[in-house]
Amino acid sequence: MRVLPGWMRSHSLTFWTSPGKAHPKCFYVPLSLVYCRIFGIQAQRKGVFVAWFLLFSAGFAEIIFALSLKYNQGFTKLWPSIITMVSGGCSFYLLILAIKTLPLGTAYAVWTGMGAVGVAVLGIILFKESADWYRLLSITLVVTGIIGLKLTDGA
Repeated sequence: MRVLPGWMRSHSLTFWTSPGKAHPKCFYVPLSLVYCRIFGIQAQRKGVFVAWFLLFSAGFAEIIFALSLKYNQGFTKLWPSIITMVSGGCSFYLLILAIKTLPLGTAYAVWTGMGAVGVAVLGIILFKESADWYRLLSITLVVTGIIGLKLTDGA
């Protein structure tokens, strides 16, 4: 098991199993903790920061998952099908890790909202889907809701 520098392992809330050893499934945590150190985020908030980092990563994986559904043509094309399965699995796994720290309702709403907005915007750009003002207003309202949930999160 990989040993991390003391400043990385000492400021975690829930992601390390014991001093000196990284949790085996937390390959992504060191990057976010480096970000915390660079930008001076306080130690007690790092666990929450990591959870939000995981949640946004899950949202991006959800967008890749949904877009790859368009390209795999009913799982008849190999590589788009593999991308669909891997990105879907990653998205769910990262969401599961995020809800260990964040409230379930907030995390799930942000995750689904990110996926819906991302796919809608990319659908307009990539697939020339309708961009009428009703659709754009609806996307804006979802984004406003996501921001509101993030700002009012008590975690």
